[in-house]
Formats: sequence, C-alpha cells, structure tokens
Amino acid sequence: MVEPKGTYVPANIARLGHHDRQARPPRRGSSFGRVLFLLSLMFDYLYFWQNMLGNLLLLMS
Repeated sequence: MVEPKGTYVPANIARLGHHDRQARPPRRGSSFGRVLFLLSLMFDYLYFWQNMLGNLLLLMS
C-alpha cells in the first residue's frame, strides 16, 4: 500500500481537532439567573422577618 507524502494523521486524531472547534461554550446565563432568583427570595424572606420583628418591637414598647 502506498501512503501519501507528508505527515500521516490517523482519522480519529484528525477528527479531534474538528470536534474541539464545534464545541459550544458553557451556558452561563441559566445558572446566573438561578442565583439572582435565589437572592431575591432570600432578600424577600429577610425583609419579611425584619418587618415582623419591627412591628413586634413597636407593640412591645
């Protein structure tokens, strides 16, 4: 069998470079949105308890 002139690259290695170029970047938006959602829930919860304790202190004084 006659091999082509130049450097021989096996097919599976040649495909690796192609696959790397086609890879999608990581999705950052979805996790960032979840963090914002959880932070808003946390602040709503803290605001609720701050108001409850404030009202309780007003009633006790």
